[in-house]
This record gives sequence, C-alpha cells and structure tokens, in this order.
Amino acid sequence: MNKIKLLSTTIIAIAVLAGCSGYEKILKSKDNELKYSKALMYYDKGDFYRASLLLEQILPIYRGTNRADTVNFYYAYSQYGQGDYLLASSYFDTFRKNYPKSSFTEQSEYLYGYCFYLTSPRPELDQENTNFAIEAFQEFLSRYPNSKKAEEAKNLITELFNKLEEKSYKSAWLYYHTENYKAAIVALGNSIKDYPNSKHREELMFLIQKSAFLYAENSIATKQKERYQATEDYYFNFIAEYPQSENLVEAKKMHETALKALKN
Repeated sequence: MNKIKLLSTTIIAIAVLAGCSGYEKILKSKDNELKYSKALMYYDKGDFYRASLLLEQILPIYRGTNRADTVNFYYAYSQYGQGDYLLASSYFDTFRKNYPKSSFTEQSEYLYGYCFYLTSPRPELDQENTNFAIEAFQEFLSRYPNSKKAEEAKNLITELFNKLEEKSYKSAWLYYHTENYKAAIVALGNSIKDYPNSKHREELMFLIQKSAFLYAENSIATKQKERYQATEDYYFNFIAEYPQSENLVEAKKMHETALKALKN
C-alpha cells in the first residue's frame, strides 16, 4: 500500500515538474503566437498567474493590432482574478479610456467600480475607496443604463451609501461618547443633513439635544443661558418629529432643567 502511495506521489511530482518545465519554455520562447494562445488557455482555465505573465510579455507586441484590446483586457482581468483589486482597477481604468469602443469596455467599466467595492473597508475606517466605487458605478449606470449589470450596480451603490451613513453616524456618536459635546453637536447635525433618511435619525436628534444640554451644563455661568436656549431649540425639534420616542422622558427632564436655568 505504501509503495502504491509513493508511486502515485512520484508520478504527480513528475507531472508537475514537466508542466513547469513546459511553461518555462513558453515564457522563454520567441513565438508570440504560441504565448498568445497559451495565455488564453491558462486564462480560460482560471490560472490567472500564468496567464498574466505571458500576457505581460506580449502586451507591447500586440499594441495597435486587432488583438490589443483582448490582450489588455485579459491582462487586467488576470490581476483581478489573482485578487489584486487595486492594481486591477488601475488597468480597467486605463482600458476603458484607451478602448472606448471595445466589446470588453462595458465589462471593464463595471469591474473598475467593483474593484473599489471589494476594497471598501468597514465603516470605522477611511472611506476613500467607497466613494470611488460609488462614483464609478454611477458613471457606469449613466453610460449603460440598460446593462445586465445595472440592477446589481444600483444595489451596490445603495449598500455603499449605507456604509457612508454608518460611518457618519459612528463618527458623530464617538464625539458624544468621548464627551466632546461641542463637536458632537456639529457632527450629529451634519450626519442628519447628509443622510436625512438615516435609520439613526431619531437617535441623532435626541443626542443633539443631549449634547447641547451637557455642553450648557459644563459651561461657565456667563455662557450657560445662550447654550440652554440652544438645548430648547433642539428639544422642540425632537419632540415635533418624534412625540412618542422612547427617549421622551429624558428629553423632557433636560427641557425642564434648561427652562429653569433660563428663568433664573
């Protein structure tokens, strides 16, 4: 049994080495037609690493020919297939600009945005790639409104906007949580302004009132009255929109305290 296993392992090893040896010969070959056909063969098999090395060699050879767009698109996609999304996005971007009438252009436009989508981080982190993805998908939809990928692009835009909304909410909440109430008032207000239909809207409006109240409470005596007045403005805005809020009791208590301070 052990002999059979050893024999099988040996055969596999020989086959792998033979395959590597054959591939090395292709890489060193001066036959560009061979490299082209083998690159497409590896590409079709999903071996994007080997395909990319061959395609890289023949990119300058086929520049200006009727195969130029195929070689360039496959090379870009090979980077995508290997998971190097930022590099792939750069190549897809170059492709869509250089070959606007290619049969691969629509796919390149979509994948350009999709690469940024795949590199969009969790909400707590910098959202530069999220914004790039949204912009790219919006551009894709304006150019290809009837594309088979149009609905998917719309859904991804919604998902990405939700992430930006969550980023805005968490950043504003952090100012409140760290007791930086002055900054919290601004950040919470900006979050509501930027995302008026946010699922966090009720909480954001309540936290603005609470931040303003705590900011007034911790202010010097000469500044308190004007800051309590701001608290009142936020309170009335809040109860007008959410008269049945679960935070209504606390909101009223802050309102009553502020009212007493304003009357003194």
